[in-house]
Amino acid sequence: MSNFSRKVFAIEANPINKILTMNISKNKLRNIIPINSYISDYKGFSYVYAKKYAPWFITINASASDTYNVRGKVEVKTLDKLAEEFNLTKIDLVKIDVDGEEISVINGSKNLLINGVINEMIIETHKLEFLRILINLFLKYGYNNFIKVFKITYCDMVALK
Repeated sequence: MSNFSRKVFAIEANPINKILTMNISKNKLRNIIPINSYISDYKGFSYVYAKKYAPWFITINASASDTYNVRGKVEVKTLDKLAEEFNLTKIDLVKIDVDGEEISVINGSKNLLINGVINEMIIETHKLEFLRILINLFLKYGYNNFIKVFKITYCDMVALK
């Protein structure tokens, strides 16, 4: 990624994982805007939970029996709200890797999708049953072209406007 490319909004929900901001700084990437938020279908605040030995993997759905031992408070936003905050009227690409929260993220992008603001989305999902739901949501929002790439443990889906 060069400093001459378009703006990149890099969203990291984990408030204790500083790898993203360290890499941006170390590589002097001025076109990347780091955002510490959890993206979903509602606005507010939540606690995220991480395992001390794997701080890059987080969840907001930790139960008492889980082995998550690090907790941090994070702002929850929709992609619709984020685009509004940055006055984005055209988005070339959205890449989503949210480990089970794909449907919530898409539901929180409703206005962007209905208005055709997002040209292309790449979504990684580990649950094949989500694939059918996601395709139906995209069809509802006018995205008719799909590319599915199946791998052993997950599936990448590309939705094109």
